[in-house]
Amino acid sequence: MRNVRPLSISRKTTSLQQQKVTPVVYVLDGEYYFSFTTEAAALLAQSQLAPNCIVVEVTTNNRERDFSPPVDAGSGQTSDQASAGGAIHFLII
Repeated sequence: MRNVRPLSISRKTTSLQQQKVTPVVYVLDGEYYFSFTTEAAALLAQSQLAPNCIVVEVTTNNRERDFSPPVDAGSGQTSDQASAGGAIHFLII
């Protein structure tokens, strides 16, 4: 599953340069939640409730495959989940 995925990255360079360690937040379903997450992160940092962070938007075109754990053969799960189980391979950098 070596798919190329578009990524968007939001960071505040001036503030980040002063930090020794910079947290990174990966936003799944980024096409829906990236703007909200970047605004929330900025507000938390401005209020000094959280450190400045880098926010990375990750998108997918197959949520069942990319966001689910492997199917357990003994669980009785149905064949409609045949494409599930790709979470372990979803984001390899």
